[in-house]
Amino acid sequence: MAAKQRSKHQKELYTAYKNQNRFATNRKRKLLKLQKQQPNNEQITIALANIKYRRKTPGTAMFSKTKIAQLTLAGKVKKSTIKFDKPFEKQMFKLGTRAHTNSGEVFSWNF
Repeated sequence: MAAKQRSKHQKELYTAYKNQNRFATNRKRKLLKLQKQQPNNEQITIALANIKYRRKTPGTAMFSKTKIAQLTLAGKVKKSTIKFDKPFEKQMFKLGTRAHTNSGEVFSWNF
């Protein structure tokens, strides 16, 4: 599936929003409206004095759930204590050859 892309018109709208400082005018309008409703709120006057662009592009890429799962699995595999001395040296088709523990004893379910 191809990555989703913005249209040329949408990109132009984003640049116009940023270049014309619409975020500042919109925020100022909302704060003034709120100041009429709450005239004793001092936080609004502080916010009006400090209007700036609050959104920024993230500096680091975010991890997706699949990437986190892959890294977690890779970490678990590295920490694994399972070691193969001689991987698959003999054919393991018979139950008699497979039914031994690592110490060489015959495996049984009896405890």
